[in-house]
Parts: sequence; structure tokens; C-alpha cells
Amino acid sequence: KLKAMFEQVSKCGDNMVERIDESHGEDVNSKPLLFEFTLDVISSCAFGVQMLPNSPEFNKFKSFVEKILQLTPGVVFKVFIMFSFPKLASMLNITFTPLEARE
Repeated sequence: KLKAMFEQVSKCGDNMVERIDESHGEDVNSKPLLFEFTLDVISSCAFGVQMLPNSPEFNKFKSFVEKILQLTPGVVFKVFIMFSFPKLASMLNITFTPLEARE
């Protein structure tokens, strides 16, 4: 399966290199760049969707992922309940993902 994904990952890497080249020698903040590269790889390999960074679809996907990964005290509590008391969490329908991300 990795051989089949190599071309997609390579295209995502090419997109990242183009974005670095567009900086024209200026400093590049690597954290958001690598986050977007990771999202690009996930969207193309897992979902079969090729999105260009900064496109409306990519920005929507990025905001959903950021919302899911946002670690708040409420999310920590929900995860604690889900792992410590899975039956209770199931009865109370507790999930740690936002409703709009599940739809």
C-alpha cells in the first residue's frame, strides 16, 4: 500500500516545496507549513481528495482538524470519561469530536 501512496505523497511534497520557493528567501514558519503538508497527505491518501493549500475546501478541512485537535479542559474530561468509564460514556453519548466534524 505504501508503494501506491508514494506518488500522492510525492505530489504533496512538491506542493510544499513550491510554497517554500514562493517565500523568495524569506523566513518560513515550518510548523504551519508541515501541518498543511500533513493535512494534504491525509486528504489525498486517506480520502482520495487532492486539495490545494489555501483553497476554500482545504481551509474548511484545516479548520475542522484544528477544532478536533484543540485540547480544552472539556475535551480532556470527555476523553478521561471515555477511557475510564466506557459504558457510562456510551450511555451518555459522550464523544470528544465536535458535532459538525462528525457530520
